[in-house]
Order: sequence, then structure tokens, then C-alpha cells
Amino acid sequence: MRVALWQPAPHPLDPQGALARLDEALGRAAQAGADVLVAPEMLTSGYDISAADTRALAEPADGPTAQRVRELSSRHAVAVAYGFPEAGLPDDGRPPAEDGSPAPEVTPVYNSANLVDGDQLLLTHRKMQLFGDLDRARFTPGPSVPHVVNLRGRAVSLLICFDVEFPETVRFAAEAGADLVLVPTANMRGFESVNRVLVPARAIENGLTVAYANWVGTESEQDYCGLSAVAAPDGTAHWGAEHGEDLVVADVPEPTLRGRDDDHLTLLRRDLFG
Repeated sequence: MRVALWQPAPHPLDPQGALARLDEALGRAAQAGADVLVAPEMLTSGYDISAADTRALAEPADGPTAQRVRELSSRHAVAVAYGFPEAGLPDDGRPPAEDGSPAPEVTPVYNSANLVDGDQLLLTHRKMQLFGDLDRARFTPGPSVPHVVNLRGRAVSLLICFDVEFPETVRFAAEAGADLVLVPTANMRGFESVNRVLVPARAIENGLTVAYANWVGTESEQDYCGLSAVAAPDGTAHWGAEHGEDLVVADVPEPTLRGRDDDHLTLLRRDLFG
């Protein structure tokens, strides 16, 4: 499998513009022979936008924007993983009131990512680990663990940005059978160690490939660090540019660590650690 990471500059509050630029990026990915393109976190809306704008641009997981992405995926014959604000159901994940009274009906908004392949919506992931006030002021935490689906013969899971910084999230996906984890992200300058250290570490310790697609440039108060990364289980990595838009294309190796001396999954002392 060949994966493309699209690293664009932000153009917030412009869903139609985002789709037009995604169309162009998919064309380049198709020319490069990519099977799947990974786009950044909150691609369709922008990441550092107000809570009111986030809610206004939120759609169901298979809403009009998702349907348009499916059309683009079909036309270019390239699967797409991308971030968007998801409008949940009014009672979705609503906690009970402490005094036992009915909780107010509020439609939650999730920081979500879709994986589509042609006309199929294969997977929706809701960000589990919310980062700082920017996330917590706008989003409801995702209520479920990562899932694994078949994408063109590979076992694939989705995470979003801060999710991947926790060892447990990628380990859970690996234990569920994933050999490729796709990660739309919005990582800022000052946190480059995530791109350069943690993403490759997650790949090595779980015997899988992590494909991490970031923004680059500035958006409101954020300065994104680029460095989109494809990290393989053997420790090799391909990084995007630190400055400027980029399209990183890399082949995903077949999973080869199972049963080897460095297969951390099977060699873990489960009698001690579970």
C-alpha cells in the first residue's frame, strides 16, 4: 500500500475551498500511485476557530460534505482520511444530571475523522483525548476506543492528533489487529518532538506504520510545525517539510515483526502487565 500525506496551509471557515484543494491534492496523490491520502485535523472547517463557528459548520458523519468527499475519492480512486467537526445526536453521550433531573438536550460536537474509499464510508473516529482549552471548549470527548477496518487488504485504524501521544491508544489499535494507523493532526511549533520522536516510537513499539498528516503555517493563534510523518515499524520515517505545503508519499511495508525478537506485542510479559 502507498500512502500520501497532504500538508496544506490553513484556510479556515471555507469548507468549499477545502474540498476544492482536496480535489487537487487527490489528483496529485493519484498520479503518485497512492492508495490513500491522509489530510489534517478539522480539514473542512479549520482548527483554531470559535466554538460558534465550529458548531455552525458541524455535520453528521455522512452529511453533505462527507458525500462530496466520497465523490472525490471515487473520481480519483484514492481513499481519504480527513478531519471535520461532527454533529452528534442530541442525546449522544449526554451525562445524567447530578440531581437526577433530566439533562438539557444539547447536540454534542465531536472532533472527528472519516475514512472513505470511493462511495463507502468505512470508519468514523471521534477524538478521545482532547487537547487543552481549544479542544475542551468546543468538543465532546469521543466515547469509544479505536476501531479497525479493512482498507484495500490492510487492517487500518484512525486516531486524531493528541490521541497518538498516548501509548495506550496505538497499542489498543495494534492489539485489535491494525497494521496501519492514520492520524489527521494539527500540531504546533514547540511540540515537534511528537512528530520526530513519539510517532516513530508508536510505530516501533507496536510493529505497525503510523501516517501522521499535519498543517503548516499560521491560523489565528496557532503556528503549525509541518513535519508530517510516515513512520514504519523498523524505525525508518519520511517527514514532510517544516516550512511550506507538501505532499509526502511513502510505501507502507508489510507487517513483518510478528514472531521476531523485537515483536513487543507478543513478547510483553502479560503475566505481569496484563
